Amino acid sequence: MTPKKPILPKPAERFRAAFRLLMKRGDDAVVCSFCGLGRDRLSHIIAGPGVSICWDCARIATSIAYDSTVQPVTEGKPWITAAPVLAQGEKLTVAHRSALHETLTQQTVGNDCELLTWHYICGHRAAGDYLGFNATCGNTSDTSALQITLKAQCREALELPTLEDQKT
Repeated sequence: MTPKKPILPKPAERFRAAFRLLMKRGDDAVVCSFCGLGRDRLSHIIAGPGVSICWDCARIATSIAYDSTVQPVTEGKPWITAAPVLAQGEKLTVAHRSALHETLTQQTVGNDCELLTWHYICGHRAAGDYLGFNATCGNTSDTSALQITLKAQCREALELPTLEDQKT
């Protein structure tokens, strides 16, 4: 297996970074490419070659991307949000993560629902993962019971213990 070549910034970007260091600006020179605020006014900023983004702008961008994927809900069909599916500290295996879309689609279709969106966040170190999804369902009056059923069936399909088993 050939090792991947590291991604290096272009010479112009390296020159700008060196100039910032020479001018004693260092880390203070990093600003969010979207809102223009610097590290002195932000607690978290992610910098890459030629671009930086702060936590607030990343949250806004994620929200815009998420909202643009939501299909319009047809009238008469209730919207169900099943989140969080995973208990605190739980992690999914690679095999489960790669089949998430198929698993969630099967579980929602089996309950006369249509999967609209799903969102998964892989936790780092001791933090657990996060999984949630949105669906529209056929004319169901008891959406809370269906929400509980969908969560339980997804946990079963992902081979996770039931939440009642974890409490004991």
